[in-house]
Amino acid sequence: MKLSFAWLFHVLGVTRFAAWWHRKDVVILNYHGINVTDKGSHAPSLLDLSVSRENFTAQITYLRRRHHVISLGDFLTARAAARKLPDYSVVLTFDDGYRDFLTVAPLLVELNLPATLFLVTDMMRGEDSGSESLPKDADRLSWTEVGALDEHGIFEFGSHTRSHTSLTGLSREELDHELRESLHELSRRVKNVVPALAYPNGAHSGVSTENIAAAGYACALTIDAGPNQLRTNPYFLRRQTIRGEDDKDMFVARLSCLTPWLYSLRKRKNAFLNGRAVMATQSFKDDKAAAGLEGS
Repeated sequence: MKLSFAWLFHVLGVTRFAAWWHRKDVVILNYHGINVTDKGSHAPSLLDLSVSRENFTAQITYLRRRHHVISLGDFLTARAAARKLPDYSVVLTFDDGYRDFLTVAPLLVELNLPATLFLVTDMMRGEDSGSESLPKDADRLSWTEVGALDEHGIFEFGSHTRSHTSLTGLSREELDHELRESLHELSRRVKNVVPALAYPNGAHSGVSTENIAAAGYACALTIDAGPNQLRTNPYFLRRQTIRGEDDKDMFVARLSCLTPWLYSLRKRKNAFLNGRAVMATQSFKDDKAAAGLEGS
């Protein structure tokens, strides 16, 4: 039903108007797995977070026609200098460091489109991990593969912590360890490091932004939907998560930051239908009681 609302918004011109309304904002897209086919993969296909390579290619083609793809570093630099960015600016991010990013990296290199990869530094693929053994991190990038991506100069690497543990509820010492060790490892391993954190599982409630800043991070990214302005709190940057089921209308709706509206409409529709179902059930019970059939 979410997709049908996206289609309706497209037909009515709501999506186009919303895109124009947010043209001065920066939209950050959040990807995870790409074209996962390995049965032993731990990529989050069950959560519908794996996008087919075909859909990804179509989405990138659309972005090139209508938007300006910039790096996260460009956004941070512009923010620090209070400098305007091109209208319809978009940042590409990929969480978890899944190895299937290698299937789309050549496309991004060919088109010179920057992207930021958020790596879990204690969950990197071992250099000797073969496809037969499929250890738990076999579907992640290795440091050698990250180094090869780093050489292209258009890919940045940020932290998704050491272990992908939700930061909420951690002690200050545990939080500091997750943050500092991850950023230190990234700085030691790659050249194009961006001092950015992607909150594991998107959980950030109650996490001290002062501690994040003290650990060396210039920003932190949530999975809360919405656009970003230069004045947006850098430790609560919003992202639009792209899902495998997204068709073109839904993808464009996410770009236009209509997701909260779509979810609200779906929630109201489901509540209405559930209410109708409850009423129908109660009516059936009342009819049975009136006919003297209750308990028969």
